[in-house]
Amino acid sequence: NLKSVLRQMPVYLAEVFMMFPMAYILVLGEIDISVGAIVCLSATLSCMVCNTNAPFIVVVLTALVVGALCGAVNGFILTRFKELPMIVTLATQIIFRGIAEVTLGAGGSIAITNTDGFRAIGGKVGQVPYILFLVLILGVLFAIFLGKSTFGRRTYAIGTNRAEAYYAGVHVEKIRFIT
Repeated sequence: NLKSVLRQMPVYLAEVFMMFPMAYILVLGEIDISVGAIVCLSATLSCMVCNTNAPFIVVVLTALVVGALCGAVNGFILTRFKELPMIVTLATQIIFRGIAEVTLGAGGSIAITNTDGFRAIGGKVGQVPYILFLVLILGVLFAIFLGKSTFGRRTYAIGTNRAEAYYAGVHVEKIRFIT
């Protein structure tokens, strides 16, 4: 029923944030299987920062910076060494997950002591969670950017035929790294 859907919606909408950038990677004709490990490492380090009573914005920025650094490692290896995306991301998945497990130590979990920031973003307008509005806005922005921007059109071109995109003047490796 609708009440049950609204109650479970925040759990599933959080995963949509990973789907938007992954759509760009798939349009590019590639795949990234290290996403789960990157999320694990980002969450681990963010929880550790959160437990130091840091402001919530620092916790969020920690997650974003860790995720961006992991993505940059993947992008660097893919573009510099011209390896297959599945092999590279499988290897980095193991590395990122290993770093998270070593960081967590025995037991493999961490408890958050300061949950105020998470409660604030977990609010609702009536019965509809805030995150639904954010997902809808970001979904429209990602779709417009992919379909209408020069970057998006170049991404489509590379995914269609990498060699033709290169000969058409698209900086293939630069777009691959950014994506």
